[in-house]
Amino acid sequence: MEQQTENNSIWSNLKKLYALKPVRCNTLILCTTWSTGAFTFYFVEFYTKFVPTQNIYLLQIIIGCADIVSSATLSIMLTKVRAKTSLLYILSTMAVASLTLYLSVGLTGYADFERGVDHIDLGLSLIFAGLVFVIRIFAHNLVSLSYYLNTSLTPPLLLSSVFALTNITCRSATILVPFVAELVSNPSILVTVNSTLTLIAVMFLKTDTRKL
Repeated sequence: MEQQTENNSIWSNLKKLYALKPVRCNTLILCTTWSTGAFTFYFVEFYTKFVPTQNIYLLQIIIGCADIVSSATLSIMLTKVRAKTSLLYILSTMAVASLTLYLSVGLTGYADFERGVDHIDLGLSLIFAGLVFVIRIFAHNLVSLSYYLNTSLTPPLLLSSVFALTNITCRSATILVPFVAELVSNPSILVTVNSTLTLIAVMFLKTDTRKL
């Protein structure tokens, strides 16, 4: 009996979510920000081969520092500009950085990319590493900001349903990462495409939907 009541509640919330057009549209947009952020965050790990170090511990320290920088920059950003504007800044930076990485790796030749950092000039390797960490920092920002927007834009009664939907799309995106990375040569262009499409979608995000 309790299980049936719970199931009815879930379906009832989903129906309410679908009936409220602004909330429905926001949820679809947030699904794209979640999936783009998660996809990019895990995807960029395949580019850490360009970081000029063979010490895995040092690499993890550098990655940890990048995540700290990410949290700090997001906190500062949200005190200066609105969340929607922050989203636009983050996605624009990801699109530009990933496109720069794609073009830089392409200009050096796919063979060098395939063999990794040992066969690439140190200067180029540092440029690649810098771009990789910029993308990672802003992908981390995107996921964190998407979580914040879930709570700040969604009516409280529908919050659990929105989190369920965004988490499903987020997990689906992370599952695709290793397959895409193996199938596409120099795949950072996919981050550019995803970021650009998400940027366009975010322009239609409504910021006055929490009290509907």
